[in-house]
Amino acid sequence: MPGGLPAGVRVWLLSFVLAEQRLALLLPLLSAAERARCLRYRSGADRIRFAAARAVLRRRLGERLGLPAAEVGIVIGPYGKPMLRGGAVPHFNLSHGGAWGLLAMSEAGPVGADIEAVDGRLGRAALAGCLTPAERRYCGRRDAEALFRVWCGKEAVLKALGTGFAADPAAVAAVPAAGRRYAVALPPGLPATRAWQLPAPDGFAAALALSDAIPAVLGRQAEMAAEGG
Repeated sequence: MPGGLPAGVRVWLLSFVLAEQRLALLLPLLSAAERARCLRYRSGADRIRFAAARAVLRRRLGERLGLPAAEVGIVIGPYGKPMLRGGAVPHFNLSHGGAWGLLAMSEAGPVGADIEAVDGRLGRAALAGCLTPAERRYCGRRDAEALFRVWCGKEAVLKALGTGFAADPAAVAAVPAAGRRYAVALPPGLPATRAWQLPAPDGFAAALALSDAIPAVLGRQAEMAAEGG
């Protein structure tokens, strides 16, 4: 974990380079809904990524809460973000891209994490409608990695706020700045949110965000089964 992050925030980089035969060891750590979702994936690699990410999440939360992994009560917030039942601490967020995943847990407030494989085939034009003028200026003539640094920061901020892309991404700016920080700019009415660039494997970009928001458990109180990574 890089320096400069607030106390009470922990980040884990996850590797999904696992043999498919490990799947049988991971499934008992998941909820019934998660096991069913996992087995619906046709690709063995997708099953492993899903099961490994959820298993690590549940083990870490279980260690913190003193519960067996499969008994941790994870619910879905109003905009699809997973959280502990009742909005309890720790806050957490999980992301995966390719062979890597990122798990963040926070005692300091709602957290968002994102990791993405840098894809040079994705031109700026594909994301132009989602970028603020400040983000477009930052990307300028820089390479694809710069674009993905911006995108990871933006997505981490939206996830920390708990809105995801229910909020307009073009109204939320996350511009890489000195000290591996982001300069975050939000529309009026949204809570203050800070963000950091995280070290990532070659060919990947990663980011973390921490919000002052107070999550509201207004949505369905269902087991985590349909949220995105």
